[in-house]
Amino acid sequence: MKTVLTSQARRRPSKRFAALVGAVVFLVLAGSGGAAAFWTAASQGVGGTVASTSISTTMTGVNGLDTTWSFAGAASNSPIVYATIPVTNTGGAPLSYTLAITNTNATLAGLTKLWLWNSTGACTAIPVGTAQITLSTAAPTLPTTNLAAGSSFTLCAATQLNSTVAASSGQSVTATFTITGRVGTNWVTTATGTTTQNVASIGVLSGVACVDFEGSNDKGVTISWSAVSAPSQVTYYLTGNGSPAAIWNGTTLSATVFGTRNPSVNGATVLYLQAKTASGGASNIVTIPIIRDHPAIYCG
Repeated sequence: MKTVLTSQARRRPSKRFAALVGAVVFLVLAGSGGAAAFWTAASQGVGGTVASTSISTTMTGVNGLDTTWSFAGAASNSPIVYATIPVTNTGGAPLSYTLAITNTNATLAGLTKLWLWNSTGACTAIPVGTAQITLSTAAPTLPTTNLAAGSSFTLCAATQLNSTVAASSGQSVTATFTITGRVGTNWVTTATGTTTQNVASIGVLSGVACVDFEGSNDKGVTISWSAVSAPSQVTYYLTGNGSPAAIWNGTTLSATVFGTRNPSVNGATVLYLQAKTASGGASNIVTIPIIRDHPAIYCG
């Protein structure tokens, strides 16, 4: 955004004033696409020259943080994504800078680590001692806060997911970085950039059905489902209520569970069905009501 500063002389009625009286007046005119600000400076003689300047700034490269998180295992296995973000004072006056961040998903933003630092070269490693914040930090401290007219600095940014892909599967967040340059308190110019970060998803698990099944020795249930729209090498898992261990896992689209196996509690209970990949991707979890009456189980 560009803001115009203008200094000019103002006439006073000569019959009532023997001298010019200096004044400072701020006026902001809002218009489409930005704002214009006018500054009337201290006293000048009649016929003084008109001087003007403008304030503006740019920021690019925030979208260098765009990524889709996809990794196996613990959050510590998450890669780190780096971005180089040049900030330039393109106006004619020195600026004092602040940064603000907003986001569209507070949960995922809070689980995304963020580091900010200055660099004179490539942004490829986080310096020791750099403060760690998150994408949910509303007003992070900038490593450089003042720029002379026409000068610039390189802001480095890095993010890392502090969650597993399975736990945050399918979530997405868009973070908007807004940098603001100021002259005093009344003159403001801003620039924005956005980044979108997604957590890998293997699609929605749907079409789940339960049918009672009678075997030669006991009664069970056959669970069937539709394939997820996912990468290859998807494994489906059935677990019992209160037990993280898989009752069944495989790559087919149906499974039969007998009453002689888990869950081991009589009465109404549930099975859970989920699809996972080796890289940590996971589908939604589908809850399947069943009734257990040992040694039989029935669809609930």
